[in-house]
Amino acid sequence: MHPRERDIVRSVRKLFTVLCACLLVISIAVAPASAAKKKKVAPKPVLTKLYLDGEQQLGESEHDPLVNPGYLPLGTTEPDGGEPKSTGYANLVVTPNPACAGNNLFPVFVGPLVGRVTGTIKVTLHTVSTPGTVDIRLWPDVNSLLCDSTAGGTMDYPDPAASIEVDVPPGHGVIEVEIPGVDFEAQALLMLQVTPIAAPGPIIGRVLYDTPEMASGIEFMCVPPAGKVSCTS
Repeated sequence: MHPRERDIVRSVRKLFTVLCACLLVISIAVAPASAAKKKKVAPKPVLTKLYLDGEQQLGESEHDPLVNPGYLPLGTTEPDGGEPKSTGYANLVVTPNPACAGNNLFPVFVGPLVGRVTGTIKVTLHTVSTPGTVDIRLWPDVNSLLCDSTAGGTMDYPDPAASIEVDVPPGHGVIEVEIPGVDFEAQALLMLQVTPIAAPGPIIGRVLYDTPEMASGIEFMCVPPAGKVSCTS
């Protein structure tokens, strides 16, 4: 081979080697950037069910306002047997104050919830009651007593994120109702309160729960936080 031809071959080989090295560096640099540009998959809504729960047959023994001011639990475990539990409500026209969230004189249940609730909330409540009306109210991230009271000089009552008034049948009955158009976000928990409405007269009753036959609770679609597959764990 002529010397000049050999020089040309060497030059081409060197150029090829340099190009290969450059391509390798570029591919290494671009790979992470390409991975970073991959579209993140948004969490999908998941069906979420919360059941009224408790440890004692009489819920009042768990949330007596003078002894134990805590609230009854909203749990994720479906009832599987045993005797029904119950907790009472009453509105005697002048008392207790219905403009309260977390009023221990009403059935109040609190459970964990982190995510965005959208769409329709289905409510099932088993009751034994005089005829009347109750207001089923839901608040995210409320876990204490908040009231409007002229006597106490407070205006702390928060509007519920979702609520619906329903007629309660006399005797033993089942309330099955839907709250449409719900859209709210919970950072830690959800409170459910059954508020008796004294109109036109008094109402007295009990909510029954925690058995397969009386599985009082709520269900809804919830979008969990990024990286989670559930709004309750």
